[in-house]
Amino acid sequence: MMSELSELQRYGHGKDISDINDGLLDTDPEIRIEAAKAISELADNKGLGDVSSLEPLTKCLKDDNKRVASEAAAAIWSLAEGPKLGQTASLMPLNHLLESDDNDTVSNAVGALCALAMFTSVGDHSSVPGLNKCLAHDDGEIRISAASTLGVLSHYMEIGDVESLPALNKCLKETDENMLMDVAAAIGSLATGLGLGSADSVAPLIPLLDHENHEVRLNAAGSIGALATGAKVGSEDALAGLNKCLGDDQSDVIINAAGSIGSLARALEIGSPFSIAPLNACLEHDDMWVRSNAALALGAMAEFCHIGNASSVEKLNACLEHKGVWVRRKAAEALWALAEHADVFDTSSVVGLEKCLEDEDEEVRMVAEEALGKIKERLG
Repeated sequence: MMSELSELQRYGHGKDISDINDGLLDTDPEIRIEAAKAISELADNKGLGDVSSLEPLTKCLKDDNKRVASEAAAAIWSLAEGPKLGQTASLMPLNHLLESDDNDTVSNAVGALCALAMFTSVGDHSSVPGLNKCLAHDDGEIRISAASTLGVLSHYMEIGDVESLPALNKCLKETDENMLMDVAAAIGSLATGLGLGSADSVAPLIPLLDHENHEVRLNAAGSIGALATGAKVGSEDALAGLNKCLGDDQSDVIINAAGSIGSLARALEIGSPFSIAPLNACLEHDDMWVRSNAALALGAMAEFCHIGNASSVEKLNACLEHKGVWVRRKAAEALWALAEHADVFDTSSVVGLEKCLEDEDEEVRMVAEEALGKIKERLG
């Protein structure tokens, strides 16, 4: 039987998958282990798998032999990630394995839960308490994986719990960049997907805006905005940190920072005149999404915080002619907001907005008409 399994591992003949499944039920634990490994190999290397393997693998998750259970969890992980196969019946035994005293078993169980949620939409709230405990695990890689899985559950399936927040906040004080990256993302996902968030998350996210790893900065910037929008928490200190990010050398960090400045203004009426100059500079950035979110932030500060300056008008006028439709939309919206709520307007905007009345995009035309009407009204 062992030689047959090795041959099946190597060649991946789908017609012989029943033989591997039979191996999962063999009385010899070594054969059960090899059968689970064979399924993992087929899924990982060839993208092959069959739904018929899920039931015997789930049975193996409850095996008295720890190695069998661990390899079964790894195989379920591979089937979910490769051929996108999974079943709800696997969840409870995987949850039980989160409490194993074997690190490999815990790691494979966490990975399987993550892959099931991400690739097969299989997951439920029963996994959250065990994952929360894993955030305090002695093994750093397990803590990282648990944070990532909590983020995946909230992002893909809107599954999460406020009880995760204290442990996630504690993890923000660690130094491992992968940990910080995944924890920041998880906090943002809980806020975005479920409206869960805590003011205790905001302060430890702020130093991460200056982290040397750009993905840590990216996720921290995005999560501050998500907390503002989803959980209605934020601070002026967070805004100051986001202002510094507007000068980042990575476009995606600037995009998140500008978007989050807009979120703080819109959700919490937190804004500052000190944001205007760096946002104005972003209106001339090569990346159209940087320009778009900068215009969005300027518009939000004007509308919800009544903060604006004439120095923005010329650059917003130029954005009205940008090839990117989102840039034109947000520039027109910002000009309207500045005129309506911050008493900032100029005749120089009229020509550009009149051109936008013939824009190919209906929303650009509509917003331009509103902005034009408001500016003309103010001009008398």
